[in-house]
Amino acid sequence: MKCPWTHIAICLATSCCTSFGGDELKYDFRATSAFTRLSAEQKASLEHVNADLALLKEALQKYAKEHDGRGPKDLESLVPRYVAVLPQDPFATSSTASQKPREGVASSLGGWGYALYENSLFVGVSSVGLPDFPYGAERNYGLHCSALVKPSWAPKGIRLIQEEEELRITGH
Repeated sequence: MKCPWTHIAICLATSCCTSFGGDELKYDFRATSAFTRLSAEQKASLEHVNADLALLKEALQKYAKEHDGRGPKDLESLVPRYVAVLPQDPFATSSTASQKPREGVASSLGGWGYALYENSLFVGVSSVGLPDFPYGAERNYGLHCSALVKPSWAPKGIRLIQEEEELRITGH
């Protein structure tokens, strides 16, 4: 059946969003007024996060390809086969590293790395930095990206298929 959530956007680490209706919306966080208000250090850290999220998204997709479409239980599972080392989140501080992650989120590197989260259709990676920044879209705040990967808890009979920029959920 065709996915009923045609307005859900998957944020790609390449700074654009693709909606499942097949419409591609070009979005560049660097063109926002929010970006111009950042300090040079914040801009450099944001570019670092952007590169890290692209790396981690690709690693998640490779992992899923070799694991029946499923995502890993934590980012450490990606090392060393899919990434040599996990990158450290440049926005992490001793304060953020000491916070207990919310339910359904697995932090990496003892809180100094990126966090892995799952929702009903995606596995995502997020940074603790700039929670009010429109990274993926004008109304999509926070630094995160998602990969079309089955969450680890998804039933084995469910397959997610993306064809011709259309998401379908099948029972086989």
